[in-house]
Amino acid sequence: TAANSAGAGLPSDSVSATPVLVKKPGPIRSLAVRTVSGGIRITWRAPFTTGENEVTYRVQRSRDLWRWTTVATTPLLSFTNTGLTSKRRYYYRVVAVNSAGSSRVTSIRGARAR
Repeated sequence: TAANSAGAGLPSDSVSATPVLVKKPGPIRSLAVRTVSGGIRITWRAPFTTGENEVTYRVQRSRDLWRWTTVATTPLLSFTNTGLTSKRRYYYRVVAVNSAGSSRVTSIRGARAR
């Protein structure tokens, strides 16, 4: 800030701000998968840490534990996967996602469709 003839500071157009560091969320907790009428229900608990940002959850499914397909992205703590082939086994994992990235995968659970 420059001083005028009276010694007072002149107005400035500069603005300063402290950046907020957004961290990736922690892993989801208590993943459960069970067969229900019409599909497979996946439930979980929110991570202990969310990285100080809004979190969504990416539900992924696999038949062989190698290739994973995202079947839902939701802000909820549950998802029912419908339209599955009867008597086939499906595996699920869920990751928490925010603007900084995604959590690590902590568990994989499977269930057989009716």
